[in-house]
Amino acid sequence: MKVRMWVNDSGSSPVERFINEQPAKHGARIVKDIIFLEKVGLELLGNPSRLKQLKGYKNLFELKVSIQGVYYRILFTVIRGEAWLVEAFKKKDNATKKRYIEKALVRIEMIEA
Repeated sequence: MKVRMWVNDSGSSPVERFINEQPAKHGARIVKDIIFLEKVGLELLGNPSRLKQLKGYKNLFELKVSIQGVYYRILFTVIRGEAWLVEAFKKKDNATKKRYIEKALVRIEMIEA
């Protein structure tokens, strides 16, 4: 499955920027897991510690990356067989914060338009 990053009107990818802001070792691990998603695709859904579909959302997924006790999440959707990475954040609570989901949904609408 091809993986693409959503890019805003100024040509910047918030997900790429987020990855680059992390410590080098952590950023490298996030990229490694994104490459793994590209190779395996949604078959990763069979491994809930790595990927899950967010409850209540038909086509919104959460790629889970953890390294040295830090938990990262990449929200993405699949459109025409391509995974679109639309939001990234450090997870500090059990539930995914609504603000991240809302940003992701707005960006997904922009992709689909």
